[in-house]
Amino acid sequence: MEINQEDFIRKNQPNILIVDDIPENLFLLGKTLQREGYDISYASDGDQAIKIARKLKPDLILLDILMPNMNGYEVCKIIKETKEISDIPVIFLTALSDSNQVIEGFKVGAADFITKPFNIPEVIARIKTHLDLKLSRDMNINYINKLKAYNKELNEAEKKLIELNNSKDKFFSIVAHDLKNPFHGFMRLTEVMLVDFDELSRDEIKTYLQEIHASAEKLYKLLENLLAWSRVQIGKIPYEPEEIKISEVLESAILLFKENAKSKKIKIQSNIQKDVIVFADKNMIDAVIRNLLSNAIKFTNIDGHINIYTKNLNDDTVQIVIQDDGIGMSKEELNKIFRLDHQTIKNGTANEKGTGLGLILCKELVEKNQGRLELESEEGLGTKSIIYLPQKPH
Repeated sequence: MEINQEDFIRKNQPNILIVDDIPENLFLLGKTLQREGYDISYASDGDQAIKIARKLKPDLILLDILMPNMNGYEVCKIIKETKEISDIPVIFLTALSDSNQVIEGFKVGAADFITKPFNIPEVIARIKTHLDLKLSRDMNINYINKLKAYNKELNEAEKKLIELNNSKDKFFSIVAHDLKNPFHGFMRLTEVMLVDFDELSRDEIKTYLQEIHASAEKLYKLLENLLAWSRVQIGKIPYEPEEIKISEVLESAILLFKENAKSKKIKIQSNIQKDVIVFADKNMIDAVIRNLLSNAIKFTNIDGHINIYTKNLNDDTVQIVIQDDGIGMSKEELNKIFRLDHQTIKNGTANEKGTGLGLILCKELVEKNQGRLELESEEGLGTKSIIYLPQKPH
């Protein structure tokens, strides 16, 4: 964050405003300073000087004291009381040598005095000194402002990191709790079977085994989603985007879940455009579509409907929608659905088990593909899952 002084000067060529009601003085001093490489602005009275100063914000003001209507002291006082120009150094040009006049000048904010008639080398030296001081101050202010901006960014990043770590701590606490439940089921059921094994009928043993299998299945799904999510976090899932026909991915998912839908007498209506292309990683998007369709079937009632369709948007984006008329979610559930520190686990309409991690994983996979996932839902009326994916590489 080092500031190069030469670059700073080059980009900020000093501008000097000369204020004097005598044209000859303006001309003489202006030409001299122009030969030194300064940009020069002129004003012939106090009102004009203040207007120009506000507009141009010069680096230095050379101000005559004895002027009609508004003298130099009054002009300097107004400049120093005007926030946007108060930091401009003012050097008085005066034929006065009375110490009281000099003291009055410093009281209203003058940086220095130059007496008439001008000693040109002295004038140039004094101007250079005050411009160098202003340059140093401006560079320091610039540096401090950059430091403040960096500190603000660091504080915001630290705050986000703390929030993320807190969310992840809560998330892993929830996951640990969810892992504990299936294991508790294993222990309870196997203990009963061991204690009462000789007295259990085949039907009772079969019932216990079905419950153990259900616990194992839930545990497996939870671990599978957790491992997939962790691989996304550390970048271990290969990301290989390509042009893919989204209709093929959707039709494959529909075929995969055909029997699940049939068992609940759910009708899947497909309005998929055949030639729609997206630029994404096929394996990731395939996992997202399967997860969302599985959820739609899980939370749709018997004899329900699921509608799947695609749409080309005007900004080279494809919209993919999976909409069901199932049990839906409350506003509170919807607002927390993607939060790591809050896990919503609901059984399906046929008591299908869930892990609560699927949608979080889906969101991260879609965002990995430069897209976004949105959910719209109303309790008792169903849920609409909307995926936005790019048609071309970003």
